[in-house]
Amino acid sequence: MTTFNFGGFSDIKAPNNTNYLTPWAVYDMVSFDGIGEPVTGNRKDGGTWRAWDFKFSCPKGTYSERIFEPDENGVKRRTVTNANGHESELPSDFERSLQVVAQIVAAYNPKEFEKLKTIAPKLKTFEQFIGTVKKLLENPLKPSEEHNIQMKLDGRKDSTGRQFARLPNCGISKTDGKPFMEKFIGENVLLTAWELRQKEAYEKTTPSDPEKTNPIEASVDGTDNIPSGEGTEEITDIDGLLDE
Repeated sequence: MTTFNFGGFSDIKAPNNTNYLTPWAVYDMVSFDGIGEPVTGNRKDGGTWRAWDFKFSCPKGTYSERIFEPDENGVKRRTVTNANGHESELPSDFERSLQVVAQIVAAYNPKEFEKLKTIAPKLKTFEQFIGTVKKLLENPLKPSEEHNIQMKLDGRKDSTGRQFARLPNCGISKTDGKPFMEKFIGENVLLTAWELRQKEAYEKTTPSDPEKTNPIEASVDGTDNIPSGEGTEEITDIDGLLDE
């Protein structure tokens, strides 16, 4: 009888049956599935990064928004020039992260949203901020027929031209110079006229069964994606922060 070595069987991965949400759409009955443990990796410039994944799911699939801890450049606004030579200022990565988190908390724990606005200025580190948000979202609202929680996803292209879902961009108000973000989560979420045009173009060029690729895995091209092994700094006494 021939003897076989089955040691390689442990390296075989099961097929991935996860449906990742596609871009340029508004999804219904979206649940918030929590904030993952911090992940870290190495940047191409030799530095390191740390981030947290905010996880969502609905009947049509799943989506994760990765929030990165800003470095010294992440708190700086950027200036971009369009094809016509017009310059525009963009919010910093830090400002965008705050806009994203604010909408998520307002959608899934509206009663505590004002509490977060009071607490946030007293926090000293980004890890403390994420820990506070994690605490406030321990028991998020669940979508229902009476309270449908919707989420809007735009699109972005990677270096190969493939499109992946992402939350809408953040801009700067011409009125007061403060960052703002179109409503992407909650009730009565709509695509703008521009987003509808992008949706039409995307559907014309995308196969009926697009490749199911995790947008998070494609979001940090050329870097290592490694669990840090460290938990987010726990905030246990949120009401105590209010009293300070």
